[in-house]
Amino acid sequence: MTTVLIAIAAFIPVLGVLVVVHELGHYFTAKAFGVKVLEFGFGYPPRIFGIRTGRTRVRTDADTRIYRYEENTDRVQVGDFVKLWLVENENKELVARTIILYRSGIPKGKAADLTDPSRDDDLKTEGIVKGIDGDTLIVADMLYSVNILPLGGFVRLAGENNPNVPRSLAGQGVGPRLVVLAAGAFMNAVLAIAMLTAVFVLPRDVTVGDVMVTRTEEGSPAAQAGILPGDVVTSVAGHEINNRTDLARAVALNLGSNTQWELIRDGQPLMVDLTPRFAPPEGQGAAGLAIEMTDVTVDSRTTPPWKALPESFVATGEMFVLVKNEFSKWTNGGDAPDLAGPVGIAQASGEVLQRGDIRLLIAFAAFLSMNLAIVNILPIPMLDGGRIVFVAIEWLRRGKRISHSREALVHMVGFALLIGLILVITFGDLSRIAQGEKMLG
Repeated sequence: MTTVLIAIAAFIPVLGVLVVVHELGHYFTAKAFGVKVLEFGFGYPPRIFGIRTGRTRVRTDADTRIYRYEENTDRVQVGDFVKLWLVENENKELVARTIILYRSGIPKGKAADLTDPSRDDDLKTEGIVKGIDGDTLIVADMLYSVNILPLGGFVRLAGENNPNVPRSLAGQGVGPRLVVLAAGAFMNAVLAIAMLTAVFVLPRDVTVGDVMVTRTEEGSPAAQAGILPGDVVTSVAGHEINNRTDLARAVALNLGSNTQWELIRDGQPLMVDLTPRFAPPEGQGAAGLAIEMTDVTVDSRTTPPWKALPESFVATGEMFVLVKNEFSKWTNGGDAPDLAGPVGIAQASGEVLQRGDIRLLIAFAAFLSMNLAIVNILPIPMLDGGRIVFVAIEWLRRGKRISHSREALVHMVGFALLIGLILVITFGDLSRIAQGEKMLG
């Protein structure tokens, strides 16, 4: 029970930061292009609670129709909850064509579902009347919500699929829509860089020493390159090697690539070429050698911010390479990548928190943020990358859009497959936990 609470205590805040930053990317770019933002939600419905803010000015005129939910309501008053169907006039002002008025607050039941299907191209919004200025209502219709499933978030925009809706996303050109859709992944990448910069700046103790080869496997890349027991590895593909982690990372970054290794043999420098394998035999590593550390010391290190920032860019780029290589290993006959769903990520978060190292927790959050950026930008239906594909197709077709019904069908099928994959991965996560296995080893 304690382990579960620790996992939740680590997972929810980390995921919350990543999700909020992601959605802020969509939120701010949408507002910058004049797209009406209707809701900023953390988690997925059903809603736990929400706060309405904003001061949207809505004009009324002789053509405005008002439907009253309660018999004793004769006109709109401050504090009323209203549902609005809006158009834009020639002055770009929002004008109400239909108002449904609820005097006693936010409605429940079938009355809340009252719609006007003849006005599909209207901007549909709802909120609380904060003021009345002549024939103009001032409505707090921007909703910030917290929802019951804390596994993501969303920004709900006006007219996401209907370009005829005033101030809609779909009514924007190809460029603005691409920016809005890609902004979430971009913000996650920026957050990962910021977090890695903090990791490099914070002081840390690093175990260093000579990385000496103790054995090479017969027929392995190390043996074929002529590496012998007793050789000390000092550099791989330009990466300085001071410990086991340095060597493991350098090898993982260069799977399938011919790399130059710098060694010390009997006090003399030596260079060899070696190509780490994607799919080594069981029990062997990509290079096919065993090592041990000698002359071990512990260094206390910190990196000044002006050096930490460029290093974080390098580390971010290396994350992309490591992810790519994991899938390349799979396609080349190696083990499938270790995938984790929400349960697995929560377990890993708890394991990191239990180690009591704030740098490790920040680095883990940076890794998750970059992975969130990568997954969201991939052409997967229902995710940002899948929507970007449809906008790109529109651009290639010189403005001719794929029908909303067809695009919705693709996203629906993709969403079903995605949920199925998450369920399969979650089953694996639960099986691992039931067997007492750790996520991070």
